[in-house]
Amino acid sequence: MIELILGFTAGVAIHRFVGKRRTKKAASKGQPVYNSPPKLSLKEPVARAAVVFMSLPPIVSASLFSELAPEVVQKVTVAITQLPAVRPQERQEILDGFSQMLGIRPDKLDEAAGEEPALIAKALSGFYGLN
Repeated sequence: MIELILGFTAGVAIHRFVGKRRTKKAASKGQPVYNSPPKLSLKEPVARAAVVFMSLPPIVSASLFSELAPEVVQKVTVAITQLPAVRPQERQEILDGFSQMLGIRPDKLDEAAGEEPALIAKALSGFYGLN
């Protein structure tokens, strides 16, 4: 399961990079440009949860994913593909809010998630209403 999630996350990053290059190249050659999926607003809870997952080290995110129901994993992974560009300030605000709810420092979030993935996954799911 972890390998699948890590592969998916890497695939999303590659798809975004290659997709942007392909779109620019097609447009410059007059070829049809395919529309990308609609972008989520960072105000949506699932988008905020996706930012948390993308901000953690891949192995930690994978361990959190393994603690969630398949429907929740699907929601979050789809949200990851539809995230808009996230400014560092927005990312930090999202991480600060989640860390504050947990009662830990934001710089200790990845450590806490690595030590107690079930607890953090449950909190993440409940905080962002992913159930």
